[in-house]
Amino acid sequence: MIDIRHIEMVTPDIERQSLIDTNHKLKNTTIVLFSVLVIIIAAGIINYNIQEQNKEK
Repeated sequence: MIDIRHIEMVTPDIERQSLIDTNHKLKNTTIVLFSVLVIIIAAGIINYNIQEQNKEK
């Protein structure tokens, strides 16, 4: 992530706001991608368990 504290004094407000917006977008994208990854892993585990139960029958 971009550390905004160090550029606060030398960067104009418009550029600084742009960096803040970009930072929020990166955070949101990271959250979405991580959530998708967790869902995929959970689906894989559930699928594996179902297959194992079917093998036992």
